[in-house]
Amino acid sequence: MQYEIVTISPTVSSGLHATGDVVFNLTEVKLPATSCKLTSVFLTATGLGTSEKESFLVTKNKVGVLFFKKNTQPTLGTLNATADISAADFALNEYIGQTCIASPAGGSTLKTVLSDVGFLFPASINTDTIGANHGEHGSVFEPMVLKGAGDNKVYAAGVLHAEEMSSYGLNFGATDNVKIHFHFEY
Repeated sequence: MQYEIVTISPTVSSGLHATGDVVFNLTEVKLPATSCKLTSVFLTATGLGTSEKESFLVTKNKVGVLFFKKNTQPTLGTLNATADISAADFALNEYIGQTCIASPAGGSTLKTVLSDVGFLFPASINTDTIGANHGEHGSVFEPMVLKGAGDNKVYAAGVLHAEEMSSYGLNFGATDNVKIHFHFEY
């Protein structure tokens, strides 16, 4: 059994995101093998200003990371606007699954900001929490198998599923400062 970490740098939008907004459009993820088990995923956003830090510290955000075999229609919609991909285009991209990353608000022991870097952590699709405020994520993250369309790549896109305090919302403050780290077993 082998392990690999694959990082992507999707284009995002600066400004406040609301529930249902496209966070990033389809971005290629190079798999270390034809099929892999996704064991964890994290997001980092660097160079955050004061208001962007607040969006990670105060607001509970939950982003769905959707996976597709193909990139036939490369957008779920306009960045930082409601996802509006048609059902036909969604089907052409061959959706294969989804996982979530989130930032807890309030009294969590997880540090969502370190200096000017914001974090989103592995989360559960089925709950609004990312653990019982004890810093562990293994019990809530659902591993999944990813396999491309005959090659070693899939495509990931992100949609904001929930934000708890809309006055802050999710805000990256730039368009090129986000990295998503996928942990694979193969």
